Amino acid sequence: MNKDQQLRADFRANVVSEQLSENFSQKSDTNVAPDDAFSLGQIWLVQDQPITQTIEAGWEVFPSFYNDSRPRLFVYWTNDNYQSTGCRNSDCPGFVLSTGAQYYPGQPIEQVSEYGKDQIDKLISIKRENLQGGAIWSLYIEDKIVGYWPGSLFSSLAESTTIVEYGGEVAHSDNDVGTPFSKTHMGSGHFPHEGFSKAAYIRDIQMHNSNNVLVYPQETILAKKPLCYNLTVAIDNTNLEWGHYMFFGGPGGDNPSCLN
Repeated sequence: MNKDQQLRADFRANVVSEQLSENFSQKSDTNVAPDDAFSLGQIWLVQDQPITQTIEAGWEVFPSFYNDSRPRLFVYWTNDNYQSTGCRNSDCPGFVLSTGAQYYPGQPIEQVSEYGKDQIDKLISIKRENLQGGAIWSLYIEDKIVGYWPGSLFSSLAESTTIVEYGGEVAHSDNDVGTPFSKTHMGSGHFPHEGFSKAAYIRDIQMHNSNNVLVYPQETILAKKPLCYNLTVAIDNTNLEWGHYMFFGGPGGDNPSCLN
């Protein structure tokens, strides 16, 4: 996380699918239908004063929304802490898709990483820009414009953010039927200590602050259930392709220690 005013945030998100698809469609010990789960890797731009407002983008596997277990690009927004405004992709007016965009919200990601093999990641950038009609937050994938969130959707977030977050999130309704913790995999379903080609990662995390200076985030690391899902964060100043990076994920309730 970073508490400075953020005008731009960039990172490369590793795109994984194999373990998630296996978990959704093949696990015999999962006693809830596959459409009851989702797992994602994303960035949140947050303004938490006076009320939480967010802009979000990344990839997700969400069977009940897309009717399949493929990883897809997605966007989200809210201006009242998820109470009554905001939505995913184009489910409500908000995010404006650019004409002729090569990438779009809901688009399946065809090339994905395989455990122990080739790794695929995508550069995601969110920038605050000014148009004649006012400020916007623009989304770029691999430096190609996708679209934008109009500043008019927000109050304080129209001008700046107070927090930038990166990481993963899972949900599964098996919690409602007596399972102590979600069995949904985060990332590849493997813990971050396994490292490159095995754990999901986010690399090359950079932000421009209010002085337009490129900075690494001054993070607060949060793993609510480290025996279920965890993360490691590091900086490699000798390799600019990695820079500030993190590995994250885990098997959730498929790890017996998670259930204790």
